[in-house]
This record gives sequence, C-alpha cells and structure tokens, in this order.
Amino acid sequence: MKSLINEIIEERFRDGQLNNSQLTLVDLKKIGESFLPILVGMYHLRVEYP
Repeated sequence: MKSLINEIIEERFRDGQLNNSQLTLVDLKKIGESFLPILVGMYHLRVEYP
C-alpha cells in the first residue's frame, strides 16, 4: 500500500498538479507517510461477529 501511495503522489507531482502548492518533496513524503496508517485502518480485515 505504501508503494501505491508513493506512486499517486509522484504522479501528481510529475503532472504539475502541485506546482502552485509550495509543498516540498520532504512535505510530500511526510504526507504520504501519514496516509499509510489511515488507509491500513480503513481497509484492514474485520472479525465477523455472530
């Protein structure tokens, strides 16, 4: 999932979608790292209760 997040951010960066955002590559890395636990929490397998 981490590689998917990085790919999405890199694609947005290459497309120029972040040109006017004043975000640095370090900022983008931190943002990507913050998404990982959120997405893992959203998509983890849940135990079925009877």
